[in-house]
Amino acid sequence: MTRERRRAISAGLIALGALLRLWQFFGRGSFWLDEAAVARNVTARSYRGLLAPLDYAQIAPKGFLFVEKLATTAFGTHDWVFRLWSILTALAALPLFYALARRVLDERGALLALGLFAVLGRPIYYASEAKQYGSDIFFACLLLLLALRVPAREAGTRHWLRLGVLGAVAVWFSQPSLFILAGVAIALALAVHQQKIPLRWPVITACVLWAVSGLPSIWLTLHSLRPTERVYMHSFWSDGFWPLPPRSLADAAWPFVNLYGLFRDPLGMPVTALGIGMFVLGCIVLGRRRPVTIVALVAPIAADFVAAALGIYPVDTTVRGFNRIAAGNGRVLLFLVPGLAIVVVAGVMALVESGIPWVHRVGLVAAAVVVGAPAFYAATELPYSPNDVAPLFRVLDARARPGDELYVYYGGRQAFEWYRDRVHVPDDRVARGGCYRTGWREYLREVDAFRGEGRLWLLVAHPASIHHVREMDDVVTPYLDRVARRVGRWGAKDAYLLLYDMRNASRPPGPPSAWHPPPRRLASADTITLGWSCMGVFPGPGIPGTVVRR
Repeated sequence: MTRERRRAISAGLIALGALLRLWQFFGRGSFWLDEAAVARNVTARSYRGLLAPLDYAQIAPKGFLFVEKLATTAFGTHDWVFRLWSILTALAALPLFYALARRVLDERGALLALGLFAVLGRPIYYASEAKQYGSDIFFACLLLLLALRVPAREAGTRHWLRLGVLGAVAVWFSQPSLFILAGVAIALALAVHQQKIPLRWPVITACVLWAVSGLPSIWLTLHSLRPTERVYMHSFWSDGFWPLPPRSLADAAWPFVNLYGLFRDPLGMPVTALGIGMFVLGCIVLGRRRPVTIVALVAPIAADFVAAALGIYPVDTTVRGFNRIAAGNGRVLLFLVPGLAIVVVAGVMALVESGIPWVHRVGLVAAAVVVGAPAFYAATELPYSPNDVAPLFRVLDARARPGDELYVYYGGRQAFEWYRDRVHVPDDRVARGGCYRTGWREYLREVDAFRGEGRLWLLVAHPASIHHVREMDDVVTPYLDRVARRVGRWGAKDAYLLLYDMRNASRPPGPPSAWHPPPRRLASADTITLGWSCMGVFPGPGIPGTVVRR
């Protein structure tokens, strides 16, 4: 392949990745719950205030929060301003990833890896979210790119100082950068042991810079939550902490389930078994040729699992169901995507470059599936905009009448408060619903308060499913359909409006247990036992802050 042809193909793939990210960025709708919570913290606080624990059970790197504050000060509090950091780092990650892939793979392999990275749904989706997860990918690419110069004996004094300073800065913008640096340190120890590099003062200086900056960032992160919120967060992410010693078969299977989930969730590979097989093959191939390199790419996974065993950072992948674009709880593991993608492609290329005809053909099929599936999803699913309440506000503005009541389901309260000026319903006609996991009859008590009042709008966003009971679809909506006349429904499954005429509403016949689920006993680990909101956003039932008009 000529240099001109390689440059043309790489430029085209980078342009494709940029277009997909910009398509998602400009097509993305309103904030969802966590984005609105971050935006409310940033706008309500000074720079100094952002150093304190955030409200609404949010946690984010302080550097990221400062960038958000700076952007809103300069350009205003528009939604796109809060997402500006994410899109800029996502676009910058494309050439960085290609440069990283070229350090590990040959020309064809690097182009295949770039093609995969360009169309992967997770990096595309998080390029348009006002959270830090997308920039985690950027810092992972940047740190690994500098670190992989080590075994090639290309690292001079300036390089080590640059890597030390960058690592010291990155931990304040991307918390998982600590795991990347831990992996680099392990690879560095191996390189020193194999006498690939001498242990001199620039190397030691870089490691000291990482420690001097990393330790305070760890301390500040661990103290970025109030005691109650810390318990809530630990409960929310409880499945992501490695249960040691194992006390059940599920505990023993935890590492294997989550290793499988790495390829299904943060990497977003629908044919997960194929991805795992190619990853194992890639580890073998790279381990024989470039042991220090494979350690730098894979060791962050091990460091992350150690942190999960210590209860510091969760490894909580989604293995059931498959969202083709957005990650589940694996969003906190997106920093592993660059390394995973490169090793998977190394395995694919080992088959493609085989001299055995049938193995070569298998490699071509594997390459087509690995890249083709996410490319198909990107072409058919983008722009992906879950929990989009903006169209619902336009419906309210056009159809609401004087005297109408509005009930805001608790999952939509953060977005509602952020966009409050867009909803032209007086405050005395708005009821902010409480959170009652799993005391579902409390929701019915709230909507029953509107019986005989006139028309009732229900604004629903981020509807929850608790213990396999969908709060709105299985509890509230069937109840209202039985007691009142439904006038209309607008929106999608994760953000919608319902309108009921409550003037002649009457109770359904029979005992309550005949028409809605009874309360259930809760496990001690359930978040409701903390006296905190199910979403960690507002105080729970019986705690001041849950406001219902009446």
